[in-house]
Amino acid sequence: MSSNQAARKKLITYFFVSHKNAIQGLRFKMSEILLDRKSNCYSIVAIFSLKDYLNLVAHSYNEGGGLEGQRKAITTKSARRIRNRMVEDFVNGAVLPPVVIGIASKDLYGVVNESPEEFSLEDGLRGVNEEEIAIIDGMQRTTAMYDAYLKATDEKVREKLSERKIRVEFWVARETSSLIYRMLVLNTGQVPWNLRRQIEVIMRPLKTEIEREVPGINLIGIDENEYRKNPGNFQADRVLELYLIFASRTEKIDAKEQVAEEYARLDIIETSSRESVISMFCELLKRVVRFDYILWGMEKESGGRFREGKDFLNSQPVLASLVSVFSQFMLGRPGWDNDSEKVRKKEAELYGSFDGFLGALENQSPEGLREFMEFDTVNEMISKMRGGKVGDMERDFFRGAFRVLLEERFTVPNMGVCWRS
Repeated sequence: MSSNQAARKKLITYFFVSHKNAIQGLRFKMSEILLDRKSNCYSIVAIFSLKDYLNLVAHSYNEGGGLEGQRKAITTKSARRIRNRMVEDFVNGAVLPPVVIGIASKDLYGVVNESPEEFSLEDGLRGVNEEEIAIIDGMQRTTAMYDAYLKATDEKVREKLSERKIRVEFWVARETSSLIYRMLVLNTGQVPWNLRRQIEVIMRPLKTEIEREVPGINLIGIDENEYRKNPGNFQADRVLELYLIFASRTEKIDAKEQVAEEYARLDIIETSSRESVISMFCELLKRVVRFDYILWGMEKESGGRFREGKDFLNSQPVLASLVSVFSQFMLGRPGWDNDSEKVRKKEAELYGSFDGFLGALENQSPEGLREFMEFDTVNEMISKMRGGKVGDMERDFFRGAFRVLLEERFTVPNMGVCWRS
């Protein structure tokens, strides 16, 4: 970490600790509210002082160090020169483009929607959890603002700078999917920033929403140094990938080819424009968690890759394949979307069969579960896979297996029927 990065981190921590409850004293001017009917978000434009803006975003910026799990400050020589120029211009009075803040909150959305003309942003922000705030456009500008504040060593100059006016645009949505839609559209065509990193920007509110909507799930953060000790425990970044898979309807979301990623981006934009996509994803996760709890009670196999029930849904190829097959069934293949009525019918059909399948498994004994799952067959099949792309081969294998399970409406006598497909 460079001395400048360390100083910036210290300053961010200062804002976070010293002004943790400063939202009560925020001073700003709200100029207008507009409804985006496409993504069902409210756009609220306001003018903040620099100090109050940095107070507001300190937690979002501070989570995890640096740019807090969000897009890192670009470190190429040319980028540093451009940002230094931005800092210098800002100190000398330049007005930067608005920073865009996303807030996914059903409560706040409801308050705005009830009476936009009478809405008070000051009152609304008081009820917002800091975990619900994400910077979806403007991380480089925010870095420049912090750096400008750092360079103002004279107390009078710093005080004057802290009162500089900053334009902030808030996007208030009921669901995180609307913010994803806005973010991907905002950043299309800008400097390279891969799809996964863009979605990571809103991972925190997405994580909060998932944990609220899916009983029994526990999402483990990348810095928590924990492992799956109990059913329902999943790495948060793996669930992030599952959302990308669900929205793009392909299990190979980490495509290296730029064209492939652009198509995935387009599919996610189209899917995220559906108001219910997060709810649909959470409904699927509820079944995945229920399945996980069931399998933890399974009798152990003697050996192999899948020895215990908990091993099955600890496998990302298994989860990725299940999510991609089921999302394609409900939403349609990439590039060929089902209409809303068809999606509802497919969703009801899928979950009706899946729930019956899980109910039958819950009535099985530990030995009966072991016999039904036939992990010995899976272990034998995947042990024969050779080559440099075993992960892709495993995903192809499990994708075929879950398609068979779906085609048979979950009524197979045992999973060996699927494994041998």
